[in-house]
Amino acid sequence: MATLDVQLKEPMHAPVEKVGTILDDLTRLPEWLTFAEKVLELSSPEAGKGVRYTVKPPGTGPKSVWEIVEFEPGRRQVHIGTIPMLRDVRSTIEIEPGEGRVRWQARPTAVGRLLLPVMRRRIQTGWAESLRNLDALAARS
Repeated sequence: MATLDVQLKEPMHAPVEKVGTILDDLTRLPEWLTFAEKVLELSSPEAGKGVRYTVKPPGTGPKSVWEIVEFEPGRRQVHIGTIPMLRDVRSTIEIEPGEGRVRWQARPTAVGRLLLPVMRRRIQTGWAESLRNLDALAARS
């Protein structure tokens, strides 16, 4: 079965503590995450294991539902989610001094397999931009 596995690294210039503070505040997702226009139905404003939230993407795209399943404050988060045309979605973000890393994995449905190259490119581009946004936001804080 086809899988979607996107991994990338981006340089981070802001202090890791500032980046981590923003990352751990889920209400700030729309400020840096290109896939989030608005956060809805947030079970807690602070990231933590078991926290659930819904994201409305920019434009008219469908909402996605997420839960944090692994959490290291200020450093690492693993989110599992539900997105149309994809299943078993797992998004990992790690912040190390000087580097931000993302691994985004999912299994496309039958319809999703047809769009796999387009989805891969969009996710990789969006996450690279998101990490740059996160770094810039932390540098201004």
